Amino acid sequence: RVNIHRKLFGYKLGKREYKGLVQKVNGIKYGRGAFCVPIEHYKETLKIFRDLRITPQITEIWIG
Repeated sequence: RVNIHRKLFGYKLGKREYKGLVQKVNGIKYGRGAFCVPIEHYKETLKIFRDLRITPQITEIWIG
């Protein structure tokens, strides 16, 4: 649980800050477990879930 959260949203350790995937690709975090990433980075996001054997609930949205 902590592993997926750190990979997606990043974390701070002392004075050091490690960015997560959502921050790196200019995604948006909506809540504890909800986030949005650009479609160009869809495969990177799915790879993280597959590596950790997690089945995500994916909804495609359009923001204009």
